[in-house]
Amino acid sequence: GDRCVLVYEPCLSFVVAFLGCGRRGCVAVPVFPPEPRKKFTAELGAFVSICGSCDARFALTSTAYGWAKKAGALAASAASVFGPRGVAWPESLKWIVCDADLGKKGDGLPHGPVDGPHANVAFLQYTSGSTSEPKGVVITHASLTHNLTLIVSELKATEKTVCVSWLPQYHDMGLIGSYLGTLRCGGSGFYASPFTFVKRPACWLEAIAKFRGTHMQAPNFAYALSTRKPPAARLDLSCVEHMIDAAEPVDKGALDAFVAFYGREHGLPENVVFPTYGLAESTVMVTCNGAAAARVDGDALRADGLVVEAANGEWLVGCGAPRADAGVDVAIVSNCGDDDDGPKKRLGEGRVGEIWVSSPSTAAGYWNRDCDGEFRAELADGTGGPWLRTGDVGFLLRGELFVCGRLKDLVILRGKNHYPQDIERSVERAAPESLRPGCVAAFSVDDGGEERLVVLAEGPDGALGYGALAELVANAVAAEHGAAVDALVFLKPRTIAKTTSGKIARKRCKAGHAAGSLKVAFAANLR
Repeated sequence: GDRCVLVYEPCLSFVVAFLGCGRRGCVAVPVFPPEPRKKFTAELGAFVSICGSCDARFALTSTAYGWAKKAGALAASAASVFGPRGVAWPESLKWIVCDADLGKKGDGLPHGPVDGPHANVAFLQYTSGSTSEPKGVVITHASLTHNLTLIVSELKATEKTVCVSWLPQYHDMGLIGSYLGTLRCGGSGFYASPFTFVKRPACWLEAIAKFRGTHMQAPNFAYALSTRKPPAARLDLSCVEHMIDAAEPVDKGALDAFVAFYGREHGLPENVVFPTYGLAESTVMVTCNGAAAARVDGDALRADGLVVEAANGEWLVGCGAPRADAGVDVAIVSNCGDDDDGPKKRLGEGRVGEIWVSSPSTAAGYWNRDCDGEFRAELADGTGGPWLRTGDVGFLLRGELFVCGRLKDLVILRGKNHYPQDIERSVERAAPESLRPGCVAAFSVDDGGEERLVVLAEGPDGALGYGALAELVANAVAAEHGAAVDALVFLKPRTIAKTTSGKIARKRCKAGHAAGSLKVAFAANLR
């Protein structure tokens, strides 16, 4: 039952260490590996927090990372003579180098103890922390087994499946979807570092063509980035059978552009890219194989919580239907605001509310936290459940689940609700050649009792000046959302706060704005 943090650079030894923990009866805790040669980083602070949260006793790592950590410790020790030490590695943590000899076959580890208070725990999956501090989700052997069975079934994965992935190993979609899912179905996997993909997105598509990849998973930004920075040579992607678009809100425009370009230029088959919904609290997958799209009246959606289809409305995509035959149910529930303790009623199709999930994949809760209200919620009429409150907002339409955004992220301006990712997309579309994609954050701040809209963006990279760019952005947001941008802050490249899984960390962005600690290149007050 001892907790073991897995601190590896992207490598297959991570997977062996993860499986070894389960074999020996330890609880694996995958974590983002802090840059070992730099001191006082936010990543190191998060690592220290996670270790303290789960009372980790051991850290499993590779020889390469171990040497880099020692070199970094020496540099930090020398620097501390001339200044404060700041955040340090946890002294109580015992580090063990566990490199895997992947070419050597052995008898395998003996099974460890299976009794004790944590015998049912497979691993702890810490949340990305996009809206709050990361929490350790307790994934049990039963919930993991159910979710892997669901994944293999939904993807129709077999021993002939070939997965090609660059997703982080410490993140649920990478660990469970790309690695454990491949092991479960008996297929093959080819893997790269996330840094390799970000540096040159085309390498992912080239690897799919080279290794004849059949099943892939990625967040929405990866599809947009792959379209903007395509391969130089023509590829044969006719091998692709299933690609998941998940882990963040799906932008139909970006998805359609990817499908059209790679279908036309590189032979990507039709109907192989599927919006999917999931979250760590339900292991990873809830619904898959989204096939529907709807054009809806944005004002009715946000102001009245009603889905009114309109010919000139906003496009939203479905993320698939819950698998009742696998024990998965989804309810859209009313009265779920933070300050509303009223009865929680299940809404019908076409009504917007909080997404609740009932599934054998639901985790046991958060490590060392009282969370019955989130993981074992009840509807007013007592039907179904136990229900997981996801904190996400959405609706059901023609049987499919549509996701609008996060409750905690909701921006309310003059009584009108806005989903920040919608505003962020409008900002990016206003000047796609000047603003860095996936590097925009929108949130509201209180100004004497009135909410004001603040937008942070990295850029510009193009020829537009700050003034002209600010005007373009403000006009686009006003035209598309009827909202006024009160403050537009351009940040220096690669400084906007993100989670370890690459999502915009809006809570940290807002805190940085309030504290005046952002790396500002230019600020425009548009009030």
